[in-house]
Amino acid sequence: MPPPLDEPLAGDDPAALEKLFEERAARRLRALIEAALFASPEPVTVSQLARSLGEPEAHVQGLLEDLAAEYRQPEHGIFVRPVRSGFQMATKPEHDADLKELLRGFRPRAPLSRPALETLAIIAYKQPISAPQIQAIRRVEGAGVLQTLLRRKLIAPSGRRKDERHALLYKTTDLFLKDFGFQSLKDLPTLEEFAERRR
Repeated sequence: MPPPLDEPLAGDDPAALEKLFEERAARRLRALIEAALFASPEPVTVSQLARSLGEPEAHVQGLLEDLAAEYRQPEHGIFVRPVRSGFQMATKPEHDADLKELLRGFRPRAPLSRPALETLAIIAYKQPISAPQIQAIRRVEGAGVLQTLLRRKLIAPSGRRKDERHALLYKTTDLFLKDFGFQSLKDLPTLEEFAERRR
């Protein structure tokens, strides 16, 4: 049964609507502050956040304190800590021993060599491409480099050519896009832009 016409609906209360919008705006700002703390390699100050967000420092300080209080809860493994005049995210000290044990088997992958990067760039721009074609462009043998790129799952086989004695073709993988920060191959800089960057 619908409410009487003279009875206001909850959504018709201007004060309630204003409060709802304020809460949503505060949640969005707090999320942006959280993202900034997480992404910044350096401590972030309240004044930097306030200036970037276009908000009063007192408001940003309050949101930052709310965020810090939330991360102090035991279900979080990280917390917001004051560093010098700013703030940053860090792992909680009580997890240090367990974290060291957990990460013991995690080893960062060695950076790619210059020949590997050159070969990967050729494949990215010319794919699908065969080993003889890559060798013709680089003017050096590159079987070992191709094996490294295959082992790192940055390239993958992509059929065979009908000429060149059915030479195997290579293409880049989704892991290549992820590792180098591309959404798709369309995000690769043009060859002209690439040449400009090397100057």
